[in-house]
Amino acid sequence: MTATQAQRNDISLFHATGAPQEYRLLESPIKKNQWLIQRLDLETPVACLEGVLPEHIRFEAYASRGGDVGVLHSGSNPSSLAYFLLPGATVEGNGFKITLFGETLPSQQEQQKTHPPASQQQFTQQAMILGAGLGTRILPLTEDYLNLAKPALPWVGDTTVIGSLVELLAKQGIKRIYVNTFFQRKSVQDALNQACHQHGVEWFEIPEERPTGTAGGVLHILNHLNAFASFNPNEPLLVLQGDAVSNVDLAALVNVHHANQAYATVGCQIVADEDVPKFGIVATYATEAKDQSGKVRTFLEKPSLAQAGSSRLASTGFYVLAPSVFPYLKTWYQERLNALQAEAKTKNEPIPTELKEFDFAQDVFNMCLKADLPLYAQEVEGFWCDIGNPAQYVETLAMAYRGALGQVLPEPLGDYFDEAGVFYWQGTKTLADKDELSLAGGVVVALKKDPSAL
Repeated sequence: MTATQAQRNDISLFHATGAPQEYRLLESPIKKNQWLIQRLDLETPVACLEGVLPEHIRFEAYASRGGDVGVLHSGSNPSSLAYFLLPGATVEGNGFKITLFGETLPSQQEQQKTHPPASQQQFTQQAMILGAGLGTRILPLTEDYLNLAKPALPWVGDTTVIGSLVELLAKQGIKRIYVNTFFQRKSVQDALNQACHQHGVEWFEIPEERPTGTAGGVLHILNHLNAFASFNPNEPLLVLQGDAVSNVDLAALVNVHHANQAYATVGCQIVADEDVPKFGIVATYATEAKDQSGKVRTFLEKPSLAQAGSSRLASTGFYVLAPSVFPYLKTWYQERLNALQAEAKTKNEPIPTELKEFDFAQDVFNMCLKADLPLYAQEVEGFWCDIGNPAQYVETLAMAYRGALGQVLPEPLGDYFDEAGVFYWQGTKTLADKDELSLAGGVVVALKKDPSAL
């Protein structure tokens, strides 16, 4: 028997910009009142719906850049909820059941505890967190109706992703934090105000009218030192990505950077062969040795295994910049802009007045290599994960709640996480209980800030 294509008013198929997959809804030829959601590039379904949804509930199959996600919109509460379903999740209610096929959550046996020893560094008290990204890879967790940027996503208990970075920095001697903001700016501001007050750290904002690249925020500070009187141009700067969670020993990274008298140092971790094509790989002059840390030879952007050779150092996005490199950033930016303007003039095109983006990996570090400035890669100890997509977010959050990252867990834990694989953002547990749904297997319960946006 052949499944026939169907339509239902309570089920919608959403295709995010840049997502590689598209869906169609099929009526099951085997079981009555059963519908299958199938990707056009696959023969097997990604989700199954049985029964009829209540009037106040709508289901959305969400094709994101990060994979398949189901979204259950519930409007029964005054502040309505969104239930995000990852592969392996199930939701059951009165007269219906929704299943997403696959598996997201790691088993407890697969999780390892990684707690680096505490180090001390005395070379810098300032850091920059990159917080201006658009969060497109982790959609729908950054959809407009949640009013959250990726760095402001909830983390363990009442903390946030960027709040956990503030805590990490504070423990390792950082007193001043600079953050560039753009998308859902207020959510990042609120998260920083809470975390910096809690951990006794000052923070300073670089509001951007558009994303300017990973090095754009640092360049803005250097170009406006009068407006950033707290910034010390004679002190190293530690740079972190705002969408990472980690307990890495950053103090050790700063110490090695100082000992090497490096202009810049890239924090790295060794990855398995199968993960090499997923990361930017750093090749050093020591890649044939057991310890691959050392002076950088070249950068490889998501290379094949053959292209990577013996190199297995993946960049974590943790950087240390020496004061000696700061003047070069301004020079290199202007050189790139001059070249772009000359090219536009030759082609009789509009002359640009600024670069669209100025990046560490693509611009600054390659310029360091070209100028033969001492650029180092250093393996760092501890846990690190870029929560780039919904699955990575849920996998890592499960590890944290199960004690694998050594973080202090909230009490009662059941208000935020249960072993069935359900994650409750702050204040959603009580509201979710009123929906009387059975949840399991990788479900994130979120509060919609603006239900009228749907």
